[in-house]
Amino acid sequence: MILLVRGKGGPEQTRRLLEAALSRTPAANEGVRIIALQEAVDLDTYPQRAASWLSSLLGGFALLLTLTGIYSVVSYLVRQRTREIGIRLALGATRAQVVRFVLSYTARLAAIGVGLGAFLALGLSRYFASTLGTMINVYDFTAYSLSVAAVLLAAVVAALGPALRSCMLDPLDTLRSE
Repeated sequence: MILLVRGKGGPEQTRRLLEAALSRTPAANEGVRIIALQEAVDLDTYPQRAASWLSSLLGGFALLLTLTGIYSVVSYLVRQRTREIGIRLALGATRAQVVRFVLSYTARLAAIGVGLGAFLALGLSRYFASTLGTMINVYDFTAYSLSVAAVLLAAVVAALGPALRSCMLDPLDTLRSE
């Protein structure tokens, strides 16, 4: 049995008054546990909060893996196109144009990947929602928009290093090495 009691004082004062009142009744104090309402709410919502913390941790780890993967792929692609970038610089392209070239190339690849990923995520979330039978809003526009924006931003941030490194190439050394 659960009994909710509202007191005029603070939680500790109400607890003391309840304990004093219960101590005067014979055998009514057996198995009685007095806790504040906030403690009961905290105990009841702990599993959801723990799942939320774990999901956030896993999401952060996934974002870190995404950044690492994008950085690696863009570094590899820039290294493969070193000759082309050297020719562009030799023909008069500014460093800003080279950075813009690398970032736009990365943004195009990221947009394709995010588009395919969002499409697959919509289908899979619909499938899992029907399988689990839970009341999930699978068409949460805000969640999808924020996740797409986060991945696109992560792609641009991860591409900044290789893009800035590519604009520091010496065109003569690049052309001589081939």
